[in-house]
Amino acid sequence: VKLENVKPALMPPVVESKSVKLIDGEAVFTGELVDDGGAGNLMVGVEYQVYKGFAENVLNTEWTCTPLVPVDAEGPFTITVPDLLEGKIHHFRAIVKHPKLTIRGDIVKLSL
Repeated sequence: VKLENVKPALMPPVVESKSVKLIDGEAVFTGELVDDGGAGNLMVGVEYQVYKGFAENVLNTEWTCTPLVPVDAEGPFTITVPDLLEGKIHHFRAIVKHPKLTIRGDIVKLSL
């Protein structure tokens, strides 16, 4: 059997978590849509959670998501995350929502 002109059914988008900084009491997260996978209708956002220590975070699957924002091109994006808990370490990760799947970036930390 020889297959010819085979194309993938889905090319997933690629998103990276770049950095998070505290500016005027709010976390300002920077991520990047590295590859849109050839799809339109992509939405990006940030998921975040309080870091409770290694052992507890292994089991913690609860993340809060910012409202998703439509993007029409690859490149960096910035999202502000207000109302974080003072004196705590927070985890942040970029998220891109494709019409058929959701992809998450690596975790970056911020200590308040």
